[in-house]
Amino acid sequence: IKTDYSSLTRVRELLGEIISRNRYGLSAAGHSTALKRAGSYISSADKFGDLASGYSFYKFVCELSQMNDVNLKKEIEKADAAVRELLKSNAMMLDITCTAELLEGAKESIEKLVEVFPKGERPASDRGRIFETELKNEGFKTSGEVNYLAVAGRFGDKGSKNMAAIELLKVILSRDYLYNRLRVLGGAYGCGFACNAVKGIGYFYSYRDPQMKKTLEVYKAAADYVRSFDADEREMTKYIIGTIGDADHILCHL
Repeated sequence: IKTDYSSLTRVRELLGEIISRNRYGLSAAGHSTALKRAGSYISSADKFGDLASGYSFYKFVCELSQMNDVNLKKEIEKADAAVRELLKSNAMMLDITCTAELLEGAKESIEKLVEVFPKGERPASDRGRIFETELKNEGFKTSGEVNYLAVAGRFGDKGSKNMAAIELLKVILSRDYLYNRLRVLGGAYGCGFACNAVKGIGYFYSYRDPQMKKTLEVYKAAADYVRSFDADEREMTKYIIGTIGDADHILCHL
């Protein structure tokens, strides 16, 4: 690993490119940004996602770009040390898919690649680390003239064992309840309900939403809708087919 960080001017140029890409990406996919941020309030995994590629990451890179040379050099040294600690040749696992004949020919190139990385003890695993979360109620202003609204919440500390029912609920809420109230009546361009049944977390989101206050009330009333939900066999069959279609794209394209 021979990355040259000596030119702070070039480092700042690269930081500027990252900021520009993220500023556009976060705004262009506003509903995804809002979902990730909302999830970070209650989920350690979503918190990591926000730190690695969400608004928190964008904010961190902006702070780096504004640092003076002394502090920026310190951050570069910390990042370089982390990379060297993680990318150890004797802690590396490589996967290759090919015939036995091609593998024999690739061994020499693989050995040369491995030699590029530093040797040393494998770092202690960070699996299972818990990123602290904090409940928030916040909004971010951009130059865009459209709104995105997302909320997240838990429906079980250990998630749900009934995965099929949760997948079915996603379709019912997204294509019936939310679609009719937010898109048809509310004028939102798009909306939906997503969830992680394993973690027991649900997410509501709206896309290009002109009436966020009313949308929030619709989110809050979703539980009442589910409690009183009643559908005949024909309707339930429709929902089940939609659920299977979302889960098995290959079957749908045959």
